[in-house]
Amino acid sequence: MAEQKRHRLRIALIVLAIVLGAPIVGAAVVATTFDANRLKPRIISAIRTATHRDVTIDGPIRLGLSLRPVLEVDDVKLGNAPGFLPASMATLERLDLRLALLPLLERHIEIEHLDLVHPTITLQIDAQGRDNWHFDHPVARAQAATPATPSTTQRTTLRIDTMTVTDGAISFADARTGASFAMNAVQLTAMQGDPDGPIHLDLNGNEQAFPLAVAGDIGRPHDGFMPIDLTVKAAGGSMTVRGSAPGFTANGSIPDVAALSPLAGAGLPAWRDVSFHADLAPPNGETYASGIVLGGLHLSSPLGALIGNATVSFAPPIAVRATLQGNNLDPAALIAALPSPAAPAPPPARGPTATALPSPAIPAPVSSASTTARLISDRPLPFGSLPRVDADLRLTLHDTKVGSGTVSTIATHAVLHTGRLVLDPLAADLPGGHVDASAMADAAGAVALTLRAPSLSIQPFLAGFDQPDGVLGSVAVRADLHGAGMTPHALAAGLDGSIGLALADGEIDNRLLVALLSRLAPEAGLLDLDGKAGRSLLRCVALRADISHGAADLRALLLDTAPFRLTGGGTVDLGQETLALHLLPLARIGGSGLSVPVDVRGTFRAPRAVVNATGGGKGLGGLVIGALGADRLIAGAGEADGCAEQLQLARFGDSGPVPAALPASAVGKRPPMNVNNLLKQLLR
Repeated sequence: MAEQKRHRLRIALIVLAIVLGAPIVGAAVVATTFDANRLKPRIISAIRTATHRDVTIDGPIRLGLSLRPVLEVDDVKLGNAPGFLPASMATLERLDLRLALLPLLERHIEIEHLDLVHPTITLQIDAQGRDNWHFDHPVARAQAATPATPSTTQRTTLRIDTMTVTDGAISFADARTGASFAMNAVQLTAMQGDPDGPIHLDLNGNEQAFPLAVAGDIGRPHDGFMPIDLTVKAAGGSMTVRGSAPGFTANGSIPDVAALSPLAGAGLPAWRDVSFHADLAPPNGETYASGIVLGGLHLSSPLGALIGNATVSFAPPIAVRATLQGNNLDPAALIAALPSPAAPAPPPARGPTATALPSPAIPAPVSSASTTARLISDRPLPFGSLPRVDADLRLTLHDTKVGSGTVSTIATHAVLHTGRLVLDPLAADLPGGHVDASAMADAAGAVALTLRAPSLSIQPFLAGFDQPDGVLGSVAVRADLHGAGMTPHALAAGLDGSIGLALADGEIDNRLLVALLSRLAPEAGLLDLDGKAGRSLLRCVALRADISHGAADLRALLLDTAPFRLTGGGTVDLGQETLALHLLPLARIGGSGLSVPVDVRGTFRAPRAVVNATGGGKGLGGLVIGALGADRLIAGAGEADGCAEQLQLARFGDSGPVPAALPASAVGKRPPMNVNNLLKQLLR
């Protein structure tokens, strides 16, 4: 009986040895005889079928057999989409794949670990907006549109537990916008612990030696949506993107925008402590490759805040549609933080064997106003950039900082289309009053401006721009100007239109009045206020210039104060920056008057005022001592003073206040100066 039991045990052990040993022996035989490279055509065919791209595997395929087989593939290239260069969209130095064997029995492909070693991936968008990373195919789409017949065959499923990228490189270029991006030294780990849970990403890399990090979760697609929760970090700043594709919400902060310049590939402004929020979506149900919609946009920093909505389309030219509201912006500080323009590149050095040929002598251009002495700049204006963008922007700014003051409201509708920019309307509540304007500029250099400020209080206006309040009163300003030119000087030289300025019943600082007259005729000594501070009555100021091809004809010119009156005419050449004026100042001295005609010639930088003893001006010419029939003019009374007429010209015929006659006390009771002394001062 015992012998029989031992026999049965021996048989069981033999059977067990056969059962366990046969697979091991079989595996050993397969391992020694199986050539994994035979799988290469099938692998290439499967990838081509899935991607409709050319695929090459130039390296060997190695297979390590076990309960978790390991597959190694070297030197893989995936072809680019038609019309894109280079020929390969992606290259892979090596692929390591560890596969779970038992799930294959149930048609489940479970990749425990997938490692991509030194992949190089090139992402592109062409000028028509087509990208190279979608693998759609017309046939595939047509088949997808046809209802499939239900199959009783069990579907094969695929799951990757962990994927890593070692020393990868990713580049991106958009031919429509010129935007480009390249990330090197990419290290990526993607893990999915739960088959139904999210994939956790941890990515690090460098863009132009600039470190970047991305971490977070990507959920499993459900009903066409894919939940995402990712955080991007760079240069001390961070941005978190959450939502379900294609709609997301972005929040972030940037300590110093300029620190991101290496990432942008261009100098960025040194704006600090910027925080932002926006709801992101592709436009019109398209993809983010076509554009982006920013809803609930909120940007804030110590230099102000900007809120609103915007849509940006990437198809050339870039199109921007936005409605924005700014609060407490500081334009001067924002502009001061802009990067300095790049210095021009030095000329290339000549080679050691190159022989420099003498350049022909070119005479310097001759003009009446030296270009080096011009006040109006010859620096090119950025009109050439206008055709690059289309825009429709409605902008309202509240409490905008200007100097030490604020502009309570600025509102405009800006439309930029096919290189033509129009601001209409452009309205502002400035310190001192309301201004309505419109403006136009185009890529060819054409410019137009209209401006209406019917009552602008001068003192708060000057104070708002940190200027001394040398003048008090309300001024009416009107301008209608147009011209063409690629530089400010060229624009001025071809300017047409008119401009007018009118003021009645104001005050002027005596020091400003003396400084003005001393520049006109320092030799004459027409005005002596004994160096006293304080103000004098400013009865009226009228200025009207009609401009044709850069030459401004002064149709109205009048400055009438209690101690002094100035009239005149002439031309101002904006192109040559020269003056040709004839002025007639009148000093009211103790009930008498002294008028000395003055000619102003020369350039804007170096004007020359010369006493014209022969007169030649309109109205009262030569010398007037005592009344000499001009008592009403000296006293500032009646229509003879010209204020009403000149103000009407400056207002282009519009009605407005007219000053009253000067009170006798305002003219002063100082006795007339000795005639001989006056003549000595005039003729010395």
